[in-house]
Order: sequence, then structure tokens, then C-alpha cells
Amino acid sequence: MINKLAKKYLLSACVLALAGATSLASAQPFPSKPVKLIVPYPAGAPVDNFARGLGEALTGLWGQPVIVDNRPGANEIIAASFVAKAPADGYTLLLGSDAAFTHNAFLYSKMPYDADKDLSPITRAVHFNMVLITKGDLKTPTLKDFVALMKKRAPNTATPRPAAVEPRTRHWRASNRKPRLT
Repeated sequence: MINKLAKKYLLSACVLALAGATSLASAQPFPSKPVKLIVPYPAGAPVDNFARGLGEALTGLWGQPVIVDNRPGANEIIAASFVAKAPADGYTLLLGSDAAFTHNAFLYSKMPYDADKDLSPITRAVHFNMVLITKGDLKTPTLKDFVALMKKRAPNTATPRPAAVEPRTRHWRASNRKPRLT
């Protein structure tokens, strides 16, 4: 869950950004109707849990429902494309990652949206840490020990990868190169 200070910061940033963007377009208060929060991950995923908490907080603050709409798949392209095609009125928001704004443009030759023209980031919503964890009996108490073990086991080691890098992974496997662990 979000701590109180982060929640206040996030809500303030969202309100200021949206208020500034909509005050020029209309004289009526924002929001005057429900807001859709598009999530590029399936229901129950960590980002979805965060989005539902954020939606609940914004609903209380704005007095209008914030509807979480999950549109998973294609490395966030489905959700980002939906938001890019929505009216530019602040009522359809994307809770996306770097993939939607930068990575996909380099990974795919044709995109259904132009992130620079069709999307406008408002604020960083969350910062999280990733941790490398192994089974306890692997006996690699340090990263250096883990890397040394993986160098020995490289041909028998698999690592999960996001779908966006799959074409590059196939190319790497086809070239019969060994993984470079540093």
C-alpha cells in the first residue's frame, strides 16, 4: 500500500496537472463525469492493486467515480493505444510504465500510436524496487557467488523475459552465443 506522504504527493500532482490541463478547455469543474484509469496489466497484478487504491483515493477526492479498466497485453501497447485514441479531455488516464512511452518505439518497427504526440505524462505514480531472490539451498549468499554459479551453469539456465525482448532472444539463441554475465 501507499504510505500517507506518497499518497498526498501523488494526489496533489494528479489534481494540479489535471486541473491545469482542463481549466483551459472548459469552465466546468473537473471531473464532471467518471474518469477511466487504464491499466495495462491483468486484474490482481501488483499494478492493478495500486491502481485500485489510487482510484479509490481519487474517487473520494473528486467526488466522481474512477473506473479501473484492465487492458493487458502486447507490452502495454493495447492499453496505451486505447488511451492515445481517447479524447484529450483528461477523462482517460494510463497507469503505464516506460514500455508505453519509450521502450516499445525501439522494439517494434510499427506502433499504433506515437508516444511523443499522442500521450502526455503527468507524474511518476510509483517507484518500486526489484530484488533478486533464489531458493535458500542454492548457497549463493552474494551476487558475486550467484554470477559465478550461473557462468558455470549457463547452458542449463533459463531466465524469464518480457515479451518485448523475445525476438532478440531468438536471434541470440540462433547465433549460439553464450550469455554474458557481469
